[in-house]
Amino acid sequence: MLGWGRLTVAGGALKIAIKQCEGADHRVGPLEGLWWAEHMRDFRVDCKADWDWTMMIAQPDEVTSDRFEQVRAEVAALAELESVLMTGHALSLKEEHIEQAAPTMQITVQGMFPIVPPFLPNGPSIVLYPDGVVVFTDQSKFDAGLLVQPYRIGHIDSAKLTFVVARADVSGLLVGDAAYARPVGVSDPPRTTLVLTVAGVVFTHVADGLTESDHDARRCALRSFVDHAVALTVGLESEPYKPARIDVVAATVDTIASAVDWPDDTVDLAAAGSRTVIDDPASVDVLRSAQRGMGFRQAGLTYRLAARVAAPGMV
Repeated sequence: MLGWGRLTVAGGALKIAIKQCEGADHRVGPLEGLWWAEHMRDFRVDCKADWDWTMMIAQPDEVTSDRFEQVRAEVAALAELESVLMTGHALSLKEEHIEQAAPTMQITVQGMFPIVPPFLPNGPSIVLYPDGVVVFTDQSKFDAGLLVQPYRIGHIDSAKLTFVVARADVSGLLVGDAAYARPVGVSDPPRTTLVLTVAGVVFTHVADGLTESDHDARRCALRSFVDHAVALTVGLESEPYKPARIDVVAATVDTIASAVDWPDDTVDLAAAGSRTVIDDPASVDVLRSAQRGMGFRQAGLTYRLAARVAAPGMV
């Protein structure tokens, strides 16, 4: 028998499975219950501990026995995974809390890089931590003119967190790193990178050009998982995320329309040709407000930067 919380998770999983496999959508029904006693003459409102009960959620006709058994197996893995994933008792949105653990899941979708350097993967991202904290790109505030795109921070409950990993397991994503065949006839497809960390083991998946028209089973499983993970942030109660660190990569330029002095004397931009972490608070604020294409002057040279939020544990 599934616990009440697991029953709700199973209802959501069945909804997702039907929509992905058949294109049909439905609303997950309410949790309903039946209560009784072995001898109904003993059934008393003030003695609830003596009641027998069954909880249920009505399902549409598309939910077959086979599909239900598959989802029940996924949800059954939650109890085992929960003790592995949860690393603390307090739940918090503060960054100093999420410093303590590597992300359980990180997804980045990277489109085309700029024509001229520097290059730094900085596409839309989701980073999910073992305590349910999730940091993600604020797509509603995307601004192509900003050097650093804004992020938000929120929290999902433990049932959803452990279901993410259970789903990854049954999707075959916890069996080692995997590369996926590049789509034929597609130039510069967006690259999806998924990194999962479970019980200290890291699994990395990189695929180019994931689309709904994919017929390869492994690519379909990866896309389905990514779609489900992205859906976790839709409508999620969240707040703007103020990063403590920014990743940058620098490249010299001969001419640039606008340039300002580089504010951080502890970071040599000449040595920042690969990913470099900026953690000076004043410099982080300057980068967050900078426009894309702005130059930075240091030691007689001018540099163009690529930059992104550096949430704890991001790769």
